[in-house]
Amino acid sequence: FVQTPNLIGMPLITARSLAFDNPFNVRTVLFDSTVRTRADSLSAFVFSQIPSAGEHVEMGSPMIMELTLDIEKILSLQPEEEEEEQQPADTILLQ
Repeated sequence: FVQTPNLIGMPLITARSLAFDNPFNVRTVLFDSTVRTRADSLSAFVFSQIPSAGEHVEMGSPMIMELTLDIEKILSLQPEEEEEEQQPADTILLQ
């Protein structure tokens, strides 16, 4: 069994790479209504994932990621004490 990484707040390319490295089978990538173009998809951040971060699953398990350009949607998932910390511009890390 492997532990599912936390992909929330990561851009698609980073999240997909981390998922493959762990090793998961990224079966589905969904985009909300804020993502309208290919360029948008490359700028979007993960706001939901299945299986959930920390869950122990078999290697090669399928993974579903949902992405958005709505930063408020991602920040709403972040614990309050971490909201004041500054994160790198290309990644919003949530724990």
